[in-house]
Amino acid sequence: QWLTETEDRMSRMEAEAEAEGEGEGEGGSEAALRAARELHAELRRQQPLVDALADCVVVVDDEARDDAGVAEIEDELRALGERWSHACQWTLARLARLTRGARRGARLLHLQRRRPHADRLEDTLKQVNSPYSQYGTNT
Repeated sequence: QWLTETEDRMSRMEAEAEAEGEGEGEGGSEAALRAARELHAELRRQQPLVDALADCVVVVDDEARDDAGVAEIEDELRALGERWSHACQWTLARLARLTRGARRGARLLHLQRRRPHADRLEDTLKQVNSPYSQYGTNT
């Protein structure tokens, strides 16, 4: 149940990213980053339960052996393991992508804030260099 709800949540997160135009290499919003961090934290909280399921041993009574039933349980556990692995990999990849985008966004914001200062310096340099260009060189 919890894993199915988590997969649904991942699908909604992906749909929201597409609706917002979050493309490859782009960061997305702060809300998307926060949601990815929350999902990652929830996955980490569920990890002990998953580990316990992975360590389960099925005891089979040789007298009442039901190979089909045992195979079904093994298949279900294997499928759960694959779904869990996919959820973890997807979340880590999304978190990494959003974190990279947030860093790029912060760097861009920093550069945009520095732009007026750089423009003023450029104007000052042009003013300082302009008298020399008027004289030319006679060598």
